Amino acid sequence: LVNLYAVPYNPETCTTDPGMPITKSTSAEDKAYTRNTVKEVYDLIVDDLLEGIKLMEANPIKKEAKLKFDALSAKALLARVYLYMQDWKNAWQAADDLLKIKSSLKDYAVVKDEDEVISRTNPEILFSQGSLNVQNAFTGNGGDFCIANGLYRLYADNDYRKELFFTPASSSDSIALGRKYKRGLHQSYVSDLFLLRISEAYLNIAEACAMLDDPSGASDWLNIFRRNRIEGWQDVSYDQNTVIEEVRKERRRELFFEGHRWFDLRRYAVCRKAPLRKAIERVFAVYDWDSKIKFMRGEVFRLEIDDPAYVFSIPKSVLEFDTDMPDNVRPMRRLTEVINANFD
Repeated sequence: LVNLYAVPYNPETCTTDPGMPITKSTSAEDKAYTRNTVKEVYDLIVDDLLEGIKLMEANPIKKEAKLKFDALSAKALLARVYLYMQDWKNAWQAADDLLKIKSSLKDYAVVKDEDEVISRTNPEILFSQGSLNVQNAFTGNGGDFCIANGLYRLYADNDYRKELFFTPASSSDSIALGRKYKRGLHQSYVSDLFLLRISEAYLNIAEACAMLDDPSGASDWLNIFRRNRIEGWQDVSYDQNTVIEEVRKERRRELFFEGHRWFDLRRYAVCRKAPLRKAIERVFAVYDWDSKIKFMRGEVFRLEIDDPAYVFSIPKSVLEFDTDMPDNVRPMRRLTEVINANFD
């Protein structure tokens, strides 16, 4: 919620930026709330995770399914939260604590032709909750969605993920989602958005090293990771000027469609060590409702640098109930361009 309805965690402004209302009451209360600061919300999240880790380590559970949240799952989530806070030392520590206990990566070279990559048998998965959300819609065919070319071009030809994750669409030259998840199945043992796995911990600790001016350490973690992802990978030692970009590219390659990219773009924009702020332009294809193979027009939308749309508006139902709740003001989205196409 705080990543959707509040600005990203900025160490310089988090003590005054409005976050989410906090209540520690165990019963429903029909009353108005005020918005606690972003820092107060994150502090509560960290405190709860730290306490939860202590309790779960003292009271371990038998974990046969991926649906039980345990101490390792909490450490993975804690490392992520610390990254969002730009607390690099604690992010490194949380990820290191996890990887000292469990560090096995799935070797993508041995994924069989009929298997999906992210499945209940994947040894990297620590926790999963909910169903698959998007894999059915990304067919690349008319009326559905396709993979952005910018993402597809990030993969070298010897990267196993290029063939595993993507496939040409059946009726166009667009790129569809391949075998990252099981096709045609929304109800699944593995979620796409509420997923914690070991591969993220590798990328979290690599990012923490890079931000702590340890390009050698970041390179080492990237090299270990890439040996399981890229055929014939030869270790590379990156310098401080390039290692942060390499880590960010690897996050995008590995974690796409897992609910990370939007939040990563938000936090990169306020990163004190290496800010990344850019305008984003997307073209949405509009098809005839009755004939999905008939292209009507392209609608171009643009997300500007520091655009208010990086923060969602407070839901109308909340504002109607709590009339003193301050909203997140953002302009109406408008087309920047329309691309028309005429066909015989």
